[in-house]
Amino acid sequence: MYNVTVSEIVIFHSILGLRPSVRTLGARLSESGHRVHIPDLYLGEGPFDTYSAAAAHQKTVGFKELLARATTAVETLPTDLFYAGFSAGCAPAQILGAQRAGARGVVLMHGGSALPTLRIGSWPSEVPVQVHCAERDPFCDRDQLAELVTAVRSDGAAAEWFEYPLSSHLFTDAELPDEYDEPFATLVTERVAKFVAEGRRGRAVL
Repeated sequence: MYNVTVSEIVIFHSILGLRPSVRTLGARLSESGHRVHIPDLYLGEGPFDTYSAAAAHQKTVGFKELLARATTAVETLPTDLFYAGFSAGCAPAQILGAQRAGARGVVLMHGGSALPTLRIGSWPSEVPVQVHCAERDPFCDRDQLAELVTAVRSDGAAAEWFEYPLSSHLFTDAELPDEYDEPFATLVTERVAKFVAEGRRGRAVL
C-alpha cells in the first residue's frame, strides 16, 4: 500500500453563514483524502441570502463570541491544522493560524486583515498564507491585504496573493448568481487544493 499525506483542514464560513460554497470546497479537499472540518459559527441560524440580514445577525452575536465559537470548534482537533476562511471567516482563520501552535497554513478567500487590525503582533515564519480576492471586491480592503502580505513575508513566511478580474465579493458561491463566476471559482478551488497538498507536515497513513 502507498503512504498518503493526510492534512486536517478547518474552514470558517462567511458572514452569510454555512452556505453550499463552503461545503463544495470541503468536499473537493475531502476527495483528495484530507480531513475537513466545517463548524457552523451561527449554531444553526441561517444561512442568509442578503448581506444586510447576515450583518444584523453577526452584530447580534458579536465578534468576540464568534471567535470564541471558532476557538471551541478546534479545541479537540489536532494542532497541525490548515485554517481557511471565507470573507468574515478569514478573521478567525488568521487569528488561530497565528496564535494556535502547530498551524500548517492559512487560506483567506474574499477577505483578510492587516495584522494590527486583529491584534496579531507578528506572523509565525513557518505558517504560509494564501489570499484570494476579486480586484474590485466592494468589501475587501486591498490596502489591508497588501499590508498583511508584506508583514507575513517580512516575518519569514511565504505569502501568495491571487487577484481575479471581477467586481463581486463571494464569486465562489454558485447560489449567488449575481456574484458567481464558475471559471474563477474553479481556479480558486484548484489553487487551494494545491496549497494544501504542498503542506509540509502532513501525517503519513497507510
